[in-house]
Amino acid sequence: IAPMKDPERAKEMGMELPRGLILFGPGGTGKTVFAKALAKEVGLPLCTLSPENFMSSFVGESERQLRNIIKLAEEMAPIIIFIDEIDRLGGRGEGGESDGGTSRRLFTQFLEWLGDENRRSFIIGATNAPYMDAAFRREGRFDNIVPMLSPDVNAREAILKVHLDVVRKVKHSITEFDIKEFAKLTDGWKGNMLEELVKRAVRAAFVSGAEFVERTHLQTAYDDYQVNQAALKQDEEKYIQIAKELCNSKKFLNKLLKEQGRMD
Repeated sequence: IAPMKDPERAKEMGMELPRGLILFGPGGTGKTVFAKALAKEVGLPLCTLSPENFMSSFVGESERQLRNIIKLAEEMAPIIIFIDEIDRLGGRGEGGESDGGTSRRLFTQFLEWLGDENRRSFIIGATNAPYMDAAFRREGRFDNIVPMLSPDVNAREAILKVHLDVVRKVKHSITEFDIKEFAKLTDGWKGNMLEELVKRAVRAAFVSGAEFVERTHLQTAYDDYQVNQAALKQDEEKYIQIAKELCNSKKFLNKLLKEQGRMD
């Protein structure tokens, strides 16, 4: 964030500007929200891109559209490009030529853009499947590979507060103590699940004719919300192991594992 906010000072010190991030983790952990927050923090426009927007069944069309996207992005730069499901661009298409070699050509074309020393676009790639070609993850193309795991208890408390008081400005009488209690009860829940919990509580209050959302409505929503806790834990363990393998910052990884209570 610091060099992106003050690029002139960074240049004077011989510091290269950041190139991009890969965010990986299960769905619902806030990868898209992170990209939006970063763009706002550094004051840069955000452009969201999904491979399905330009991958075509017509030979040569996908490559042409990607060239146009790259050209437009660099004309608009500095800009943050958020690419969802970036893993779809992160393979050489070595499984055969069933798509006429389109996957391989897109991979090569995208790799050239990532490695271009004159690239001014900051790219954030999001994926649930981070095992992409090693060349794709090489230093100089992305600065960091960042795991996005389920929120810890403090983050869950903050997310509940945001959806009660900021996003929806819910009329409620739920106390800080209540929020802390439900943050503890929702171990392993993703951000989108906590959002859904609040929405269900509001719905329960509305249907009952109440003027405010009370703790009882939140409890009703929690009791009714069927969550496979064991599957969530299993999924989390998988991504923690991937994080240990792919995260390229020891300091960040150790801090993350400590927050998750997963230090060996």
